[in-house]
Amino acid sequence: MKISERPVRGAVPCATVDEMEAWPELLSVRQAAAVLAMPVRSVYNLCARGELPAVKLGSTWRVNRRRLMALAGLTDGE
Repeated sequence: MKISERPVRGAVPCATVDEMEAWPELLSVRQAAAVLAMPVRSVYNLCARGELPAVKLGSTWRVNRRRLMALAGLTDGE
């Protein structure tokens, strides 16, 4: 997946790989949107459809940081 250089309407600012390494293992949807450079609403939809590996804890979706980074092509997946 190639992250667009052009800002996406409704997207939060993209984070660097170094910044993401300091994040907790389970990310919020807003943090996942920053990694993917996508609008937050789109990430919620991906989670709900099962297209993005995520778990729902109560009413909150959480995304595994390492799996997300691997999916975005930012790490080797290990």
